[in-house]
Amino acid sequence: MRATAANVKQVKLQNCKFIEKALNFIKTPRRIKSRVARLAMYVLLFDLVFVFVFPFLYMLVTSLKTNADLNDLTVNWVPSRLKFYNYVFAYRILDYWRFFKNSLFLTAATTTGHVLACSFVGYGFARYNFLGKKFLFFFVIVALIVPVQTLIIPTYILFSTMKWLNTYLPLIVPTFFGFGLKGALFVFIFRQFYLNLPKEIEDAAKIDGCGFLRTYWEIVLPIAQSAFWVTIVLSIVWHWNDF
Repeated sequence: MRATAANVKQVKLQNCKFIEKALNFIKTPRRIKSRVARLAMYVLLFDLVFVFVFPFLYMLVTSLKTNADLNDLTVNWVPSRLKFYNYVFAYRILDYWRFFKNSLFLTAATTTGHVLACSFVGYGFARYNFLGKKFLFFFVIVALIVPVQTLIIPTYILFSTMKWLNTYLPLIVPTFFGFGLKGALFVFIFRQFYLNLPKEIEDAAKIDGCGFLRTYWEIVLPIAQSAFWVTIVLSIVWHWNDF
């Protein structure tokens, strides 16, 4: 009996060792697969980064080359001599600082006009009922799909009649009325945000004696910071790239 019990224990022990080895054998491929998958992910990410970064690196290296290096096909990545004068030459010839200030001024002015006007118009569409509201909002949505090219000639004739050519006015003034680059989209963004705000907040402000402008300026605008930041970022990017 003792021998039999000892044999049973020995068999159980061998079975446990066999099971442990089997589990280790099963787990090992998973580890390998995990490492291979991670390595493949890193390789893929590196390739994607290289695709996007390569043009910028090539432009940077090319901008530091001399004329001789540009004409020498053997010089590809490492210039024989770094030449920073190309930047100085481009800065002077292109009048870069003047163009930069021009873009900065127009971007700041148009973004300010767009954000303030479109938030105001969007608030009106979201909170007030008036004659032709749905009809006007329909035209706002339609303006999103109207190609800009179809408006070039009519707007040129309009601004020429108003003696606004060769001035900043055609670019700045329309934005303070909700028009301009992507103005309809900004109106839509603000309207959708204001529709999700509980009306009880504005009702409480009215009970406290706040009028329309004070409710809009001191109650609604601080709450709409997320919508403001979205429109500010989009407006800055689009207006900056427009010049």
